[in-house]
Amino acid sequence: MSLFDNIRITQLNKPACRDLNGKLFEMHLELSAVPPPEWCRFFQEAWEETFHLTNRNVQILDKEILIPSTPDELESQHLFYLKRSTRAANDLYENLLQQRQKRYEDQMVLQEEQKKRLDEIETRLDFS
Repeated sequence: MSLFDNIRITQLNKPACRDLNGKLFEMHLELSAVPPPEWCRFFQEAWEETFHLTNRNVQILDKEILIPSTPDELESQHLFYLKRSTRAANDLYENLLQQRQKRYEDQMVLQEEQKKRLDEIETRLDFS
């Protein structure tokens, strides 16, 4: 069972895209949800670990990925790696949530065991 709905790149937000210098545009790609901070960190790490023919700094702002790119580069190079980084961030974030859930469940079991031990001891204690 997944603890997290995977984030996807859903579309190019054309009205938000702006010309940076006559060649490069600040491309705005919409995400399916606002990602949590840990997810953003995982995405950035996955992006930075990837070899790119044209190295571009990417940032996540609210529900969008922003990347300086030409339209052709976005289509031919960047979108593939952005999707791959998104999948990697989803996998890592899901794993993080599973680890947190396991720690929580283990803590609940431990607390229940401790409570049972105290209940047992309480029945044997004689305060007279």
